[in-house]
Amino acid sequence: LLSGARLSDGRTVDVRLARGRIEAVGTVGSLAAGGAHTVDLAGWLLLPAPAEPHAHADTALTALTPGPPDDSPRAVRSRATEAALLQLGHGATAQRAHVRVGDVQGLT
Repeated sequence: LLSGARLSDGRTVDVRLARGRIEAVGTVGSLAAGGAHTVDLAGWLLLPAPAEPHAHADTALTALTPGPPDDSPRAVRSRATEAALLQLGHGATAQRAHVRVGDVQGLT
């Protein structure tokens, strides 16, 4: 149970988690911990996970690479995976991805 968290709209709430997901949100003191561990978040702001609104998975992590990036499916998959894991490590749980299709891999 996350207890006494302040939301961005100013409300102070308790948040009950189950199996890694939010199960219930209620006013402070309204949710029973049910024997679960309680974390006191009084004075802390609780925000949703950030999202990456504009990622280019095909060219991720190529800014410092001289010349054009390797556009092979294996290289793109590797860079896209590494970039997604980096973003997840910083808390982003959603991503809107864009890719070039023009002359890459024969697509037009």
